[in-house]
Amino acid sequence: MSRGQTVLDFAIGVSVFLIVVAFVLTVVPGMLDPFVTGSEEEPVVANRVADSLSQGRLGAPSDPYSLSVTCTTAFFAEGETGTGGPLPSECTRFENDVSHTERVGIEAHDGASYGLRIRIVADLNDDGTAQPLCDDGSALTEFSPGSCGGTSYSVGSSPPSDSGSVSVARRLVYLPDNQGMDASLLVEVW
Repeated sequence: MSRGQTVLDFAIGVSVFLIVVAFVLTVVPGMLDPFVTGSEEEPVVANRVADSLSQGRLGAPSDPYSLSVTCTTAFFAEGETGTGGPLPSECTRFENDVSHTERVGIEAHDGASYGLRIRIVADLNDDGTAQPLCDDGSALTEFSPGSCGGTSYSVGSSPPSDSGSVSVARRLVYLPDNQGMDASLLVEVW
């Protein structure tokens, strides 16, 4: 006598099959999520701008990650719209009569543009909070937003509150002029 399939065998087989299908439907979308959400361009743009600024535009290309305070102040002094005027002779690696987005060379396809904020931050008073730097003409100091009495090392608008849509590139840089300090260059793109 040959043994046929029993109800118990069938129930176990169908249960295992349904558990495997449920597991696949639950796990696979989560594994593919990083590849489908958000813009693929924003992290690339943020890294390209951070590399360009830290490896030559704000200092000498022969000494990457070491920024010239003169060139850095000239870059940030022009603000959002650019006011033109002569650049110091060692700072000819960017134009100063255009907006900051044009100065770093970003423009999205189809004429749209990215949101961009560039800041240089440091914790000079060792309170555990890095703030943007301010060049008051004699020294670099940290400042809270809106209280810089000179050139603020921050340009661009604040990113949207949905932090999932902002790509941030950070580069550790050195400012050898004045006090000689370590700082972070932050480039935020959305």
